[in-house]
Amino acid sequence: MLIVGLIVPKWVLFWSNNKTRKKVLVYYGLATIVSFVLFAATSEKTQSAANLSEEAAGDETEIKYNYGSITYVTEASGSNEEGVKLFKAFAATEYVLKFAENLYYQEEYSGLNEGIVLMNEATKANYYLNRETGLAEKIGVQNVDKWDEATKQFAPQFYKYEAEATDEYLEICGHKARKYIVEEFAAKQKGATAVAWILDEYTFPPSRLVFENDAKRITAPVPVFFGNKKGIVLKLEINENNTIVTFTATKLSLVAPNYAEFEIPDNFSVKEEK
Repeated sequence: MLIVGLIVPKWVLFWSNNKTRKKVLVYYGLATIVSFVLFAATSEKTQSAANLSEEAAGDETEIKYNYGSITYVTEASGSNEEGVKLFKAFAATEYVLKFAENLYYQEEYSGLNEGIVLMNEATKANYYLNRETGLAEKIGVQNVDKWDEATKQFAPQFYKYEAEATDEYLEICGHKARKYIVEEFAAKQKGATAVAWILDEYTFPPSRLVFENDAKRITAPVPVFFGNKKGIVLKLEINENNTIVTFTATKLSLVAPNYAEFEIPDNFSVKEEK
């Protein structure tokens, strides 16, 4: 995707009015394993994830969603030294995610998008909290799973997921996560492989979110964007061109966060719109 984008930027930046090679480097230089390379085009059948408290598409079993929080740490290794170097230079080292009714919180430490995004689906008050400036900047948000069918045709690779369960389990954050060999997942690159350890008994609300304003473009982290409808990914290992990126949960709470945690902190000021 990076190579294609550098040659013909408009192919991978069709949503943007500024289709430049510099933008391709910003958005795609880390490949799929950093932010899942949204809006690329391949040809596969589409698949919708379930909305809160609704039946899953193609599955009569109602999914009961859980509120709570999870923290992931990231690690890059492998023989592709350049890929490892890129990831470590630009990707977040840690993600903190919080889920409540109509609310989403995402905090990134280090990387291109260091800071916090807050989403309130009910009020449409969505902000990016910039630590450097101390400003809360308004930001737009899209939910990939709520796009209409016409829009989904531009990015069908985000709606595929196929995994084989194994009999192996790994204890993570005090829970037994089952190992899955993942054959297909959202925005998988050719030749990439993935192994996931999933806590099958609980599921956070679907949060395959894309945040964007004039200065930032932020996606939900890979374990959230992965494509599985049920279960919480507690560990995910993706090997893309011998760059191995691992997301591991270090904290997991299945208790709904306080609503105050989704509000703009007092040490941030709302940026005035021009």
